[in-house]
Amino acid sequence: MVRQVLYERFRDDAYTRGFKVYTTLSTVHQQAAYAAVRRGVIDYDRRHGYRGAEGYAELERQPSAEALEDALQDETESDDIYRRWCWR
Repeated sequence: MVRQVLYERFRDDAYTRGFKVYTTLSTVHQQAAYAAVRRGVIDYDRRHGYRGAEGYAELERQPSAEALEDALQDETESDDIYRRWCWR
């Protein structure tokens, strides 16, 4: 995020002017926060259950991997949340 803000403000100079940036963000704390949010989302979903399909796609009876990829092309990434949780 810091790199993005610097780049938005200084463009290519962000990489050549020798900026030194210090943050109070700890990788360990960030990973713990990320894991906690994921657990909270999964727990919420388990409590509230299935709320219907997000969308539909027309597929042939035995779709190829390419057809599946095309059908899901516009979907946003779930950061593996569905594979870890729903497909067990």
